[in-house]
Amino acid sequence: MYLTAIEVEGLRAAPAFVAGDWSREVHPPTGLVGVAVADALDLLVASLDAERTPRVLRRLGLAHRADALDLLEVDHLPEQLALYDPAASSAFVDLDTTRQATVRVTIAPDPPFYGRLRELAVREPRLVTALGEDPDITLKAGWIWSHDLSMVAVGLSEVAVGGVAFPGTGAERPPWLAPLLREIAGRLWRVDPCEPLAEVTERLYAASVSHDADRRHRYERAATALAGPPFALGRLAWVRGASGVEPRFGDALLTARQCGHAAAGALRLVEAVHLRAPDVLIAELPGGAEARAAWLVAATRGDDATLEQVIVIGEGAP
Repeated sequence: MYLTAIEVEGLRAAPAFVAGDWSREVHPPTGLVGVAVADALDLLVASLDAERTPRVLRRLGLAHRADALDLLEVDHLPEQLALYDPAASSAFVDLDTTRQATVRVTIAPDPPFYGRLRELAVREPRLVTALGEDPDITLKAGWIWSHDLSMVAVGLSEVAVGGVAFPGTGAERPPWLAPLLREIAGRLWRVDPCEPLAEVTERLYAASVSHDADRRHRYERAATALAGPPFALGRLAWVRGASGVEPRFGDALLTARQCGHAAAGALRLVEAVHLRAPDVLIAELPGGAEARAAWLVAATRGDDATLEQVIVIGEGAP
């Protein structure tokens, strides 16, 4: 699947942003607006799967401890949560005009995901009509802050397949919808530049010794990618040190620190593209990273493509 349109309202950095006709390669405006678009997609993911909500809120700076959210969920979908940092919320939401942030997206299913919808149509006659007319999916998620900014209500105000609307909240929500929404959330991934590098390398190392042949193959592709352009770090290897297994590069077995700050970004990007391999990858790249952006776009093309769509957020002035 991939996104074809987005509407964002209520974020301080993007109080009203609309974009349509998105292709497999998307370059939102640079700077604050681009980051806000990525934040809005994070909010969407957090709205579709309660398991992902705490991690997303920590990345957005809205929550600092997962156990302090007091998250209320129904069918694994978040409905209400507590945030104990009004200062963070005031920086995130455009409080001059609203206490609500919304994101609305249109999703074009790829053949495997369309097949998933066809399977659901066996139990939902309305889907048969919807898929016959237009298989696109429309979702609109809204987050409403309380007056003191301590509580947030989360809901899906719009869920439609091919123009046929389905209840996104309440008892009338069809039982097949919540698992489908969680599946959509799992098909979007934002490369987190603040994620501890040890967590990234642990996933890479686990793949390198996995009993799953496909997982090991993905790791081999990742190791090969790190050695070639645009990263040119040398092939990824592992050394057991006092703190555990550490990633090293090339014949000299250099550490990521020795290879410069760009090595950490390379590990995060390559792990996301080859191991995580989501349908939609959102990545923020520093200035002068055109070669990396081109490498990301290439991952959506050809028989070896691992991604359906890349959304590249570039640096720019506010």
